[in-house]
This record gives sequence, structure tokens and C-alpha cells, in this order.
Amino acid sequence: MLLFLSLLTMLARPVTAASVTGLSAQCRNGQTFITWTVPPGTDWIYKVYCSSSVILDSTMLTPGRVVATLGDSTWCDKRLTSLSGITSAYVLDSLAAPLRPTQGMFVDTPVANGARYFAVTVQKSGIVADRTIVLGQNSLAQPVTEIVAEPRPVFQRMVQEGNCSGAVYTLWVSNRATPYFPAMTNRRSKAFDHIVHLGTPDSKHALMLLPHAYGGGFYPPGCVGEGDYVLKLDDLVAVQDPYDFWFGFSEQYNPESNSNIVPVDGVVQDYTARRVLFTLLWARRNFPVDTTKVYVAGGSMGGICAVFLSLWHPNLIAAAWANVPLVSFASQSDPNPYALFNQGNYFRQGCDRFWGEIDSDLRMADGGRVFDRLDASTLAASLQGNFVPPLITFNGRNDQTVGWADKISFYRAMQDSRGGGTFYWDNRDHLTAIASAWKPMMDYGIPYMYRYRTNLSFPAFSNCSADWNPGNGQATNGDSVGTINGYMDFDPAVTDDPVRWIVRLGTRDPRSQWGTMVAPDSMTVDVTPRRLQQFLLTPGFAYPYTVQRAQNMAIVRKGMAFADGLGVLTIPRVKVYKDGSILTIGLPKVAEVGPGLTPVGPRPVIAPVPSPLRAGCAFAVTWIRGGNVTVDLIDLAGRRIKSLWQGDSPVGLQRLQLDLAGVPSGAYSIVAREGEAVAVRRIVVLR
Repeated sequence: MLLFLSLLTMLARPVTAASVTGLSAQCRNGQTFITWTVPPGTDWIYKVYCSSSVILDSTMLTPGRVVATLGDSTWCDKRLTSLSGITSAYVLDSLAAPLRPTQGMFVDTPVANGARYFAVTVQKSGIVADRTIVLGQNSLAQPVTEIVAEPRPVFQRMVQEGNCSGAVYTLWVSNRATPYFPAMTNRRSKAFDHIVHLGTPDSKHALMLLPHAYGGGFYPPGCVGEGDYVLKLDDLVAVQDPYDFWFGFSEQYNPESNSNIVPVDGVVQDYTARRVLFTLLWARRNFPVDTTKVYVAGGSMGGICAVFLSLWHPNLIAAAWANVPLVSFASQSDPNPYALFNQGNYFRQGCDRFWGEIDSDLRMADGGRVFDRLDASTLAASLQGNFVPPLITFNGRNDQTVGWADKISFYRAMQDSRGGGTFYWDNRDHLTAIASAWKPMMDYGIPYMYRYRTNLSFPAFSNCSADWNPGNGQATNGDSVGTINGYMDFDPAVTDDPVRWIVRLGTRDPRSQWGTMVAPDSMTVDVTPRRLQQFLLTPGFAYPYTVQRAQNMAIVRKGMAFADGLGVLTIPRVKVYKDGSILTIGLPKVAEVGPGLTPVGPRPVIAPVPSPLRAGCAFAVTWIRGGNVTVDLIDLAGRRIKSLWQGDSPVGLQRLQLDLAGVPSGAYSIVAREGEAVAVRRIVVLR
């Protein structure tokens, strides 16, 4: 019966009517790939309809069922064609042939399991659409079964540029989130290409992300260290403002329009940042790389991605390198009169259309503020209790494209939060990196990153006595050429085990265009162990340390240093010699009152506890000041085994319960803290 109706409909159509034919749909890896044969000619407009029931006639072509409106040449990968100069067709399945110019296509990402029907109509601009439905031709006679799953980038082709080759993949993203796939645009479907340079398949090599600069793209493929894998993504997102600085844009922004206005309300979504993260995690899973060796490096807008990606995902990025990055999109509201150097006028209007003006400070989907997410100083401060991945940056004091003044507050924030980092500046503007003073160190910077791993700790340096003065953000103030931590070096073979943390520190002679900048014979620096693996720190505990000169192992200094309330330990004013210094940090010596734990002023009191214990018991703590207090059970390695109490408590006696369920035999300490005042009571558990 359906076939008979279809034949009648075809006979009744006008001779001049146009329609797509050969409509088909397949669901693979959580996405539905829809293709059809286009009518002859150009300047067609296609509408894709979706329904839970078969679309039999034009009455079912309601506006609510439209999922896409498309133009001509959807078969063509226009971005790759533009960048490579070679006409390239999309491949919808890595095992299938490329689409033909006679085909159209659309890729949808379903958000629920089920059977769906699709139909496609076609019309010319200004002409009424032919809405005739022909089952099996422009309307599916059988449904496609859609299954929600994690989409996969689809391999397209291999490309070669010089001595570097790469595999091109396409990821179709959506404005609708699923449990496996976040929304990465505010359109139903948009294609993004990326290239993977394939390294040596032995699981020992690094994965390097190379985000492109403003005006660049994912093509050509990139190569770095021999055998390493390289991922190059694309940030072309819009017509009016092509690049969103690897971040995202307001839900109100229309990427296909040249008439966007500055939003004053609504939500900003980090669409592009999500896509970068999704693709990076996909590459980690699907290529034989050492996942502890994931790095990011870029210049200008690519450097912005390097800085912010490492701050957004510190546990993922081993180290980052950035040349002439902007580090704060919020800095134009800085009261510093020299912040005008940081205006970035070339980009400012586009940024306002993406995210709203700075004073609006629109909200993100998670409730945070957009310009907190786009301010490296704020992010560095928020990571003080965790760590900032090692950052190596280069900037110019006369850079009026991304500015200079925002770097001053960033350097200060990194120092105050003990974030470390190595920073260089000189008198370059935005485009004269080749002639800059620190060009030799730029060449050195990327290989130097490879000493870092996400599973290795490192020393973060701050307050180095050899640091130069960056000034106040005015191009004529401070040292014209300088570095922060550029004279510091260390042996990456750090000892990080449950009972000690040891690092050999040294100096480095940074190289400039005019010769070597010789490091002082000795200098001092604050050292903060970061990204600790086994040597775990307990807030409020005092840790013994020694500093020895490597030449003769003579003890230069020894003492005790407290881990602060965030569990971060900094050894101040460590003397570092040209021939090397060895810093050793040991476990706290826990005793009844805790040598080195006695604070200035009174401390809480833990009443005697029976020992040894085979089961839990009641005990009491007398608080001196009260307020927000904690009581923890700590093992001999300084690790928190159980939290016995956390919250407010009044001054005086508090009765608590010592729960030993699941605690194995051994020696432990009950540690009571109110502010910086600490009391310790040692116990032994027998089973």
C-alpha cells in the first residue's frame, strides 16, 4: 500500500519539481550519518526533518521537526580544502569511499535511544519548497535505530607536507549534551577537523598538542621530537569573529552571522575548551603514547591555549610552553594606568561579542564567572592547594597586540601561590620573536619540557634572588630584558617516596641573542615540592629538611618547615650553588607533643588514650580557642587514614569516638588542629 501511494505521489508532481533521492541513514558510534543524492544545479537549500514515526506526506513536515537547514556542497570538507589547496570530500566511515559531489550529508548526535525517521526537502532561495514526500527516496521508509554512545572522530585521509605526514580526522559536534559527549557548539551539528602526526608505536613517546595562532589552522601536520605523536586542532568557529581563543562563546552567539551584538546577559559556554579536552583524551586513549607525557605548546593564540589548558586541567598536562600569550582577558579593567598596553584592541570587539563586556562578567554554565575562567592570575591562585603545571613563557614589553601589563599580575600570582614557572621577557613586540633577546631559549624551551611527567614531582621555585625586575606594566619601567626563575635548574631524577623527598638543585646559564647570561655563583630560592606522588604532606605538620652543597655534601642549612593548611610545604631561602645543592625533606617526627609541632601560644590537649588498642574507644579533646577544628588519624608516613572530626567546636572539652574499623595493625597518631595549633597523641593498634 505504501509503495502504491508513493507511485501516485511521483506521478502527480510537477515536471519542474526538485527532490533529493536515495536518502539513507546509519547510526555508528553514537552518531547518525544521513546522506542523499542532490538534484542537478546549485544554490539549493536543504531541510532535514526528524520524526519518531514515518514521514508520509507534507503535513508531517512541521517546523518542530526541522533539525537542520543546509546549503550546497555538504560533501566537501571546505576547511581542509581551503588550508591544503586540494579539494577534499568528507569520509563518513573510515572504511568507505569519500562522498561524491552529487551527494549531500548531515550528521546528527542522538540524545536518546530509539527508532527515528528522517526526510529531506530542497528548494531554491525565494522559491517555495517542493514538499512532496516519496518514501524510500526523500523520506526513510524504514527507521534508523539510534543508540547513545561516545562519538569517535572519523579518519579521513593521510596528508603529507614536506617531511611531516599526518592522519586527518573529523569530529562532528552538537549543541545537545549526552552522558558521553558534551555540547561543543550551539548548533545541531558542526564538523571540526584535526591532524595526528603518527609517532613510533611503542607506548614510550610523548603526545604534543600544538594549538594554532590567530589566522592559522590545523593544517599542515606538525612534527616535534622524533617518534612523538602530535595533535593539531582547529579553532575556526564563526563567520564574523573566526576564532574564539580556544574557549567558547555565549549561547546567544550565531557563528553563521555577521551581525552579532555584545550580549549583556545569558550564559557563556566553554564549547571549544570542551572539544579540545575531548579530542585530547581521545588521542591519549587511541594512540600508543605515554600518557604521563602530554604537553602543549603554542604561540600567540596558541600560547593562550597552552597557558589556560594547563591551568584548567593541571593533572592532564605535564608541562606547557607559550610564546607571546595573553594571560588575562579581564585585565582591561585593571586599575593600573598602564593596562592600556594590555588592551588587545585588535581582538577586543570580537571577545566582547563572544563573552560580553568585562564589566558584565557573564556567568558560565557551572555558575562561575567567565572572566575568572579567562584570568590566569585567578586560576593560579585557585590552584595553590594543588599545583600549576610547569609553564615556560616568553613575552614582549612592547607587545600591543596581547599586551604586557597583565603579565605583571600573573608573575606575582604565580609567586604568591608558589606556582613556580619560568618566565622570560624582552623588548619585542608581538611579531618580532625571531629577533628577540631570548630566541635561543625559545628553541631550548620545548625540549626542556620533556623532563616533566604527570607522575613525577618537581620543585616549584619562587622568590629567586637572581630574578630580574619586570616593572609595573609600563614598557619603560623595570628591566628591559629579564627572567623569573630562568637561572634555576634541577635534576629531574627527584626522589619521591613515602619517607623522603630529595632534589638536586642547580643553576642554569640562559642564552640570549648576544651571548650567555652567566648565573651567579650562588643564589637563594624558595622551593615548594609539587605534584607529589608518594611523599604525602599533612597540614599542620612540621617537616625536617637539610640543604647540602653537592660538591662536598657539607650541610649548609637545616631546620623545620610547616605544611600549611592546604598541605603545601615551602622551604624558604634555599642556598643554591653553581656546582649544585641537595635539598632533603624527611617525615615529621611525631611524638606525644610533636617536636617541631609546638606553635607559638597554647595548643589543644588530647586526653590519654588506651594503647595498644584492638577496637575503637572514646576519647576527649580540650580546645583552647574553638571554632573550625579537625581531628585526624595519621599513619607513620604522614597520611590521613581517617577523619575523626571536622567542623565547629566550642572552647573546652569535646568527646569523640575513635573508630578503628578497617585500620590495620600499626602505629598511628591522633592529630588535633585548631588553626595552626596542633596536638598529637600516639597510639598502637593490634589486631
